Amino acid sequence: MKKLLLPLFFFLSFFSSQAQGNGRILVHLLSYLAADYGMAVQDGEIISEAEFAEMQEFANSIYTQSSNLPDSTVSQMALLINQVDDKVSQKEIIANVSRIKKSVIKVFQLSTAPSKFPNLSRAKQNYKQLCTACHGPKGKGNGLAAAGLEPAPTNFHHPDKANGLSPFQAFNTIKLGVEGTSMIAFSDLSEEETWDLAFYVLQFSQKEQAVKNLSLSKSIGLEQLASLNNVELGELYPRLKTDKELLALARNNPEKLAKANEADYWSFAKETLKKSSDAYAAGRQAESREWALQAYLEGVEPIEMQLVAKDKSLAQALEQQLATMRALIEGQKSAAEVAVAYDASVVLLNQGEALVKGRALSAWLSFVIAFTIILREGLEAVLVIVAVLSVLKATGLAKAKPWVHGGWIMALLSGLGLWWAAQKWFVFSGAQREIMEGLIALVAVAVLLYLGFWMHSKTEAGKWQRFVNDKIGGMAKRNNLLGLAVLSFLVVFREAFESVLFLSAVSLEGGQETKAALGGGVALAFVLIALMAVLLLKFSKKLPISQLFKYSSILVAVLAFVLTGKGIYALQEAGWLQIKMLPFNLRFEWLGLYPTWQTTIGQTVILLVIILLWRKAVKPLKG
Repeated sequence: MKKLLLPLFFFLSFFSSQAQGNGRILVHLLSYLAADYGMAVQDGEIISEAEFAEMQEFANSIYTQSSNLPDSTVSQMALLINQVDDKVSQKEIIANVSRIKKSVIKVFQLSTAPSKFPNLSRAKQNYKQLCTACHGPKGKGNGLAAAGLEPAPTNFHHPDKANGLSPFQAFNTIKLGVEGTSMIAFSDLSEEETWDLAFYVLQFSQKEQAVKNLSLSKSIGLEQLASLNNVELGELYPRLKTDKELLALARNNPEKLAKANEADYWSFAKETLKKSSDAYAAGRQAESREWALQAYLEGVEPIEMQLVAKDKSLAQALEQQLATMRALIEGQKSAAEVAVAYDASVVLLNQGEALVKGRALSAWLSFVIAFTIILREGLEAVLVIVAVLSVLKATGLAKAKPWVHGGWIMALLSGLGLWWAAQKWFVFSGAQREIMEGLIALVAVAVLLYLGFWMHSKTEAGKWQRFVNDKIGGMAKRNNLLGLAVLSFLVVFREAFESVLFLSAVSLEGGQETKAALGGGVALAFVLIALMAVLLLKFSKKLPISQLFKYSSILVAVLAFVLTGKGIYALQEAGWLQIKMLPFNLRFEWLGLYPTWQTTIGQTVILLVIILLWRKAVKPLKG
C-alpha cells in the first residue's frame, strides 16, 4: 500500500491542473473557430477554401476531445461538424460554440478571470517586447515582421476582433498559441503577465474619455470584465452597448469601473440563490442545484472566516441552511419547501452582511483570522505527528525520525510554495478548494487506519517484544520508512493547503495594509503550536510503552474518524456528493460530525472498520 501512496498523492495534487490544461485547449479551439469562421463562409458560400478546410479540421478536432463531457455537449459538438459542413451562418456557429464553451468551462472548472485586476503598465512593456514586431505598435497587425505572414497577425481594430474578443479568449491564445500560424505560445509568461496582456490588447480599439456617470444597472466585477466580449457585455449591461465612452473605460481602466459598481460576495450569494429558487420553481432542478452550489462556493465560502471571527454560530447556521436548501433541491421536494428554505437563507445572509459589510478588514481582524486559521488547522496535524514521534522515541527507532520530520517539513515547504503560486499564477474556485481538501482528507484516512492498526497490534507486551526482536531490522528498509514520511506529509499538507486558500482570500480582502498583521497572526499561531508539540512529546515519555501505543492508536483512530467526516462533507460542499440532511442538528466540526446522512454513514463504516482491524490486531501472532 505504501508504494502506491506517493503516486496517488501526486495524482491528486496535479490532476486538477492537467485537466484544466486540456479544457483550456478545447475552449481555445472553440473560440478560434467561432472568430474565424466568417473568413471561410459568407451567405452560405465558401469564400476561402483554405480557411474552410481549417474550420472543418477544427470542428473534427473539437469532437475528438469530447471525453468526460455530458452527452448533450457531445451532441452539440457533433452538430458543430454538420453546421460547418452545411456552411451555416456565423451567428449560428457562435451560438452553438457558446453553449459548448459554457459546458467545457463548467466540467473542467476553468477559471475565466485573474485573481486581481491587471497591471496594464507592465502589459505595455511586455507588449512592446513580445508583440509589436508582428501586431504593430498600435495593434493593427502591421508590425515589421508581419509582411508575408499567412495568415496575417490579428488586427485588434477590426470590428470582429474589437467586439468579439474577450480577455479570457486572448489569455488562451497568448498561453497556448495558434497551431499553423505565426502566433507562438508564450508559456514562459506568468499567469498574471498573461492576463495583463489579455486585457491590454482590448484597449487598442477603444479611446478612453472622461465619463461622469459610472453607475450601471447591476454590479460588474472582474469575472464579467474578463470572461465577456464587448457584445456580451452590452447584452448584460445595456449602457455599455449605447455608451461607447463607458465601454472604453471598461477596457482601458477596468478596475475603476468595477470599483464604482463594486459587487460583493453577499449580493452575489443572494442573487445566485434567487436564480436557484426561480429555476426550481420553473422545474429546472439541475440548473437550480448548480446555482445553489455556486451561491455557497463563490458567495459565502470566501468570506466565511470573516463571519466566523464575528459570530461563529451565525456562520454555522448559514452554512447549514444553504446545505438544507440544496438537500431539498436534490431530494426533489416541493417548490414551496425550497422557497421557504430560500427565504430563510436570505434572512441569515442579511444578518451576516449587516455584521460584516461596510467594515474594512482591519489589521486587528486580519491578525485574529490568520491566528485562528493556522491554530485550528495546525493542531490536527500536530496530534498525528506527535503520536508517531512519541512511539518512535520510546522504541529507540532513531532511523525513522528523520523521515517523519522530513515529511512534515516538506509539507510546510509545499504549503509555502503553494502560497507563492496562488499569489502569482493560480486562481482556485470554491469547488476546487473543497475537492482537493476532501480527497486529501480521505487519502489520509487510509494511511491513518494502517498506522492505527499497526500501533494497536503492539499494545501487548509479548507482541511488542516479539516485534522488537524480529521486525526492527525491517524498519531500516526504505519502503517502511517512506510510509511514515508519506503519512507525515499528507496530514500536514492537507492543513497547509486549506490554510493557504483561506489566507489567500483574507490577504486579497485586506490588501497591502494588513499583510504585516496577517503575518503576525500566522507567526504567533506557529509559536503556540510548537510549544504544544514540545509539551505533548515530554508528557509521552512518562507512559509505559504498551500504554503509549494504546493511547496513540486511539488518537490516530479518532483522527481517522474526524477526517472521514470532514472529507465527505468537503466533497458534498463541492457538489461531488449529494446532501441528505439528518432530521436533527448533529454538528460538532471538531469531531467531523455534520448533520448529513452521507457523513454519518461514512463515519459509521470507518468506525466498524476500526473495530474489525483492532479485533484482528489482538489475535495471537503466528510464526
